This record gives sequence, structure tokens and C-alpha cells, in this order.
Amino acid sequence: MAVKLGRNDACFCGSGKKYKKCCMLDIATDQHSLQGIDLAWRNLRELEGAVLDKHLIPYATQNLPTKVMQQAVEYCLPDELPTPLDKELLFKNFFIPWCIFNWIPLSDFGLKNFNAKITLAQNYMQHHASALNNKEKRCIIAMQPTFYSFYSILRVEENKALHVKDMLLGTTHMLKERLGTQMLKRGDIIFGRILTLDKQSIFVGMAPFTLPTDYHHDLIDFRKWLIEENDGKALTPDALRNELDCDLLDYFF
Repeated sequence: MAVKLGRNDACFCGSGKKYKKCCMLDIATDQHSLQGIDLAWRNLRELEGAVLDKHLIPYATQNLPTKVMQQAVEYCLPDELPTPLDKELLFKNFFIPWCIFNWIPLSDFGLKNFNAKITLAQNYMQHHASALNNKEKRCIIAMQPTFYSFYSILRVEENKALHVKDMLLGTTHMLKERLGTQMLKRGDIIFGRILTLDKQSIFVGMAPFTLPTDYHHDLIDFRKWLIEENDGKALTPDALRNELDCDLLDYFF
């Protein structure tokens, strides 16, 4: 049976100091640090949920005419979805965030005060900014430059974090993803987008389907093809978000 040290007992490290003035301080600091990291991650997840559920999803699905979402579906999704995909999860977890933060309608649908050359999220910001608090505004602004890419899982810290590599840009990232650590393993490939805010990074709008490891070679060829489509220039976040977004969707499906 383990013996619990009292605050005034001699520290187990052999320093000769009392526990409360030695390793107890280090343990408390570590625990506080972990709690702080978890709190920051939880705050970001809650902020993302509030922005979508309270503001942007009602705006896109209730305030705007049905034809807006119908056109977005026609642009984003193929006529026949691959069999393994859960259509409900695909629509909620992947399509809705893409539609709100990535899609440029290029039509005003006959609506007043609707800018067809910016995203639905940006339209909401322009005309309903008073409904947003400062944190929600920062979240929407931080989402605007985010882009979809294919990420290879490098390492999984169970219930803590995912270490991933962007297979198109070559960058590496550490993301707080508790649920993801239970579902993914080293070598898996996922299609998603990373939001970074206040030094915390999370996936937003990740597709609910994992590509097997043997797609690594196919993605190398796909990357070469994308560079050709990008006039031979190196791939950038801006190119992936704007010029090549449709190509990424087509390849994934």
C-alpha cells in the first residue's frame, strides 16, 4: 500500500527538506500547468461551439433562403457519396463548417446586404457584429485564413493530443484532441482544417472518415499535381484555401 506523505514529512526525493517545501511545489506547479492547458483547450472548444451553434449555423440554415444551402451542397458534395461515409456526420461535422467558413457563393441570391464575394461567416460579421462578443469575433476572424489539407498522424498522446504532419505543406502541428486520440492511430490520414487561437490548436470541420496508410503514396502524386495546377509554384495556405479548394474536395471524395 502506498503511503501518503504529509506536508511536513521529509520529502521522498532525499533532499532533507519538508515535502511541502520541495517536490510538493513541483507537483502542484505541474498539475496547475496541465489544468491551465486543459482549460484553455476547453475554452477554445466551447468558443467554437458557441460561434457555430448560437450564430453561424442558425444564420446559414434559418435566416438565409434554402437555395443558398442547396447551392453549397451542389458545389461541395458529389452526387453519390462513398459508401463508408456517415452522411449525417458528414453534413454536420464537415459540410456545415466548410460552407460557413470556406465557400464563396458568387451569387447574392437576390438578397439585400449580401456580399457574394465573401464567406457566409464574413457576411454575418458585417451585418450582425453587434450580436457577437469580442471572443466570438476573434474566433471568426481566426477561422478566415484556415484551409483544408491532408494530415498524417505522427504520434498519439491518449486523451491529450495529436501530433500531425500536413502532407501538402510539410508542416507539423500539435493539436489538443481528446476524442481524436481514441479513434486515430499513427499512420492514419485525415482531411481537415486547423484553427489556432491563443496558442491552442484544434481541428474544425474534420471529415468523418480516415484514409488508410497506403494512401501516402497517392497523396505524394496528388501534391505534385496540385503544384502543376498552381502554375508550378510551391503550395501555400492561401493557394489551398482559394485556388485549389475545389480540387481538394474532389480528390477526397
